[in-house]
Amino acid sequence: MIRTIEREGAEVGLFITLEEPSKPMLLEASTAGVYTSPISGKDYPRMQILSIRQLLEEHAKPILPLLLMPTYQQAERIPAKQAAEQKEVFGDRPRDDRAGAGDALTRPRHRT
Repeated sequence: MIRTIEREGAEVGLFITLEEPSKPMLLEASTAGVYTSPISGKDYPRMQILSIRQLLEEHAKPILPLLLMPTYQQAERIPAKQAAEQKEVFGDRPRDDRAGAGDALTRPRHRT
């Protein structure tokens, strides 16, 4: 099991099993070491094993580090020449930024 964690480049691993974990499985998990979170500084077991019974009957939860999602990156600006070309192709429609206004495909058309 620890080889899977290492092969995948993961910091921690969680193994969920239908049967209760065997003593050799628990020994491997306990000797896998700990992961220290750079965010909180807390230590977490590198490998954890939980059975379905533990999850459903005992309401056991894995001990996992806080996960921070990466921030969004700003899109690169389109050069003025390319923006002008796009206006030629798509036209110079007014933009409606109101919430729920929809896009050109879903916006109701006005009949004249």
